[in-house]
Amino acid sequence: MKEKRKSIDFINSICASRSQGLLGEQRLIRMAEAESLASAFDVLRESAFGGEINFSSAEYERVIESEEKALNAFVKEYAPSDEIEGYCLAPYDFYNAEVMVKCEKLGLSYEEYVGPIGAFSLEELQLLVRGKEQTVFPKELVRAVKEALLILEENGGGMAVGVIFTRAKYEYLTRIVKTGYLREIISKEIDGLNLCSAIRANDVELAISQYVHGGKLTVEAIKAIALRDKKALKLLLSIDCWIKDIALQAIDIANSGKPLVETERQLNGLSASRMLAGRYTESGGTYPFMLYYCRRKNEIACVRTALTGKANGLLAEEIKRRFITV
Repeated sequence: MKEKRKSIDFINSICASRSQGLLGEQRLIRMAEAESLASAFDVLRESAFGGEINFSSAEYERVIESEEKALNAFVKEYAPSDEIEGYCLAPYDFYNAEVMVKCEKLGLSYEEYVGPIGAFSLEELQLLVRGKEQTVFPKELVRAVKEALLILEENGGGMAVGVIFTRAKYEYLTRIVKTGYLREIISKEIDGLNLCSAIRANDVELAISQYVHGGKLTVEAIKAIALRDKKALKLLLSIDCWIKDIALQAIDIANSGKPLVETERQLNGLSASRMLAGRYTESGGTYPFMLYYCRRKNEIACVRTALTGKANGLLAEEIKRRFITV
């Protein structure tokens, strides 16, 4: 992490300026309502999204990847604290390390499968995976790599590896993050993850095997969700538990045989929703940076939703239904 960071006033002024360049909900709606992928891409390129490189609509994923890389570079340059830099970048490190472990076992080259670079380069992570360097990495990441390699050596599956890295990531985040609003977001992320895992598992043992500690949903609540027992869940969750209504709704959706599109939309947008909700009462300190970061990250996700939807022939209303808070 950086020894010296820019002043908070300077960082916040940069974020305020950059916020003026966000795409905005109306442009995203225009993309969803465009007649084709090419038309939606033209709407996007009316903005500065993707920079000055002349990509075609068929290369839209490269455009999105360039924005993801640019956002991570922005974090490295302007993050106001170590904990915020860690919160923003660590998920990419854990994801890339997981990919590399799996590729190492399968004898594949990882370049095609990794995501944007986080705090560590791909070369650094490869040294970790091959046991040549451990000292510079978070202890949770080191442990996850060791456990995952052992699981794969014993012919364990990819799901077990994924659970190892997910648990390790949130152990790391809960260790380094002390700021109240960020801890709240992390707790909600864990609840959302556990909810969706339990619903999809539809099996108590499988749901518990994927359970991640750190949220408000207890193991008993996860059992009720896996069994899709609304009565038991209502008794287990307090009236003011933030995820209660989402969980009950998710059970109804799953029982109807429909995908959890609305549930995922609500959960994936919760970070930006939380930041927007407090933008007038918690506007000082590190808040403006995280508000901008969450909105920009969600905006990139919405662009991917719109363009992927167009590429796969989804109707405009279905695409808009999948947009998350920006």
